[in-house]
Amino acid sequence: MCKGDHTLCHCEGFIKLNPIERCEYIKQHNLCYNCLAPGHSAYRCRLKMSCRKCNKRHHTLTHQSTPMTSSNQPGNTKEQDKDIETQQDAAKTNVTLSSHVTATSSTAILATALVPVREHESGRVTVLRALIDHGSQATFMSERAAQMLRLKRTPVNGTITGVGSTKTNVKHTAEIQLLSRHDASFNFTVKTITTRFENCDTLQELLKAIVYCKRFLKGRKMENKDLPVNTEELDDAMKTCLRMTQKDSFEEEIENLKTKRPIKKQSKLNNLKPYLDDDGILRQKLMTDFWHRWQQEYLSRMQQRSKWHHKVKEFEIGHIVLIKADNLPPAKWMMGRIVDKHPGTDGVTHVYSVKSGDSVVQRPFNKLCYLPIDTE
Repeated sequence: MCKGDHTLCHCEGFIKLNPIERCEYIKQHNLCYNCLAPGHSAYRCRLKMSCRKCNKRHHTLTHQSTPMTSSNQPGNTKEQDKDIETQQDAAKTNVTLSSHVTATSSTAILATALVPVREHESGRVTVLRALIDHGSQATFMSERAAQMLRLKRTPVNGTITGVGSTKTNVKHTAEIQLLSRHDASFNFTVKTITTRFENCDTLQELLKAIVYCKRFLKGRKMENKDLPVNTEELDDAMKTCLRMTQKDSFEEEIENLKTKRPIKKQSKLNNLKPYLDDDGILRQKLMTDFWHRWQQEYLSRMQQRSKWHHKVKEFEIGHIVLIKADNLPPAKWMMGRIVDKHPGTDGVTHVYSVKSGDSVVQRPFNKLCYLPIDTE
């Protein structure tokens, strides 16, 4: 407060203020009401201390005691009149401040209750926390609770306008069966409306919203909101968005793949051969088949082999050829005549019968050399 080298609770300027002015200073500078330090609220304060006068969760310097309107001790009448005037002024100040705080506050305290709810299909009972609002004209349920109960929902499209002109979009209507925790025979059915968040105009806005939600869940809610989103967070948000969308449309198929069970034949994904990758995202087998065919059919063509693409002229019966021998030089290769052809299953002759001297041998095509004969 005075920029001195001391804590706020030891600042003479802060101590000279009255409790109301101290609270106003703490509120303006976003300080903790418990330890008077910045960066957190009294609810998140780790310091185990409380007010020495009322033992509540605030600093002793911010304690506001109720002023006395009369005194039982005898004394000077003028001094008592001054005390009464001072106390009345303080009371007026307190009333005005309290009225101001009440007018700007958006927090309401409502009753809650733990209510057993029976699921639609399995009949299993799940305990949910219900918010009891006596002024509400309808019953609402979160989308998460509806999905957890696997309720049979009817799609609707509408907007609910509440106090202060606040608007909330509704997504479905459903019916739930409420039970009693004390009387097993008591139950009744309630029609509920499931709500949804505001729609994002672009995918980029949705991904950023998921990133900030993940930061909040990881305890980084006090982090600077202007901190840019990095690529790793956007990639993780995209995977989260894919998992949520796929679970909403193919929940049964995903559960079967997780438990190594086959997918039902009537499923739309059955012909696509789906599987779950390392991130738990539903993929289709088509990509794997493409990679396999690419290896077998495309990579093999990278090494050109002319005999696979161009038909070589075959030997005919009566052609003179040289019979190759690996253990002899070409000048000592034996000469022979083609006497028979042995075509393969593809219709191409790969083996020939060659007569050399008094013997007939079979040799493959690559072991024979054709000798052209000049007929002139």
